[in-house]
Amino acid sequence: EYLALMALRPSDDKLHFRYGLYLEKAGDERAVTQYKEAVKLAPGNPDYNGALGNAYYRARNYSAAAGAYRRAVECGGGAKYSGLYQNMLQYLQQAKEYAKYQQQVKDSQ
Repeated sequence: EYLALMALRPSDDKLHFRYGLYLEKAGDERAVTQYKEAVKLAPGNPDYNGALGNAYYRARNYSAAAGAYRRAVECGGGAKYSGLYQNMLQYLQQAKEYAKYQQQVKDSQ
């Protein structure tokens, strides 16, 4: 159904967003593509950017998730997405420090 509707209304941001939600609930990573299209069509929508961040997070693309959450906050979704954005930044910093530590251990052997 969604594919037929999108063929008729390819620039309907809400349709891409809803299809992304449907795919995400089904565990389908193609949700990222639909959310990206929704964001492209309505870049100022914080929920589209936040949903894209969630989909990137589930796909383990943490850097992209942080970027999407940042855009969600910048678009007015601060109350809803600022915590997720801060958590992603902390995680990325910790991952960087851990990688540095692993390299130091490797170099000392």
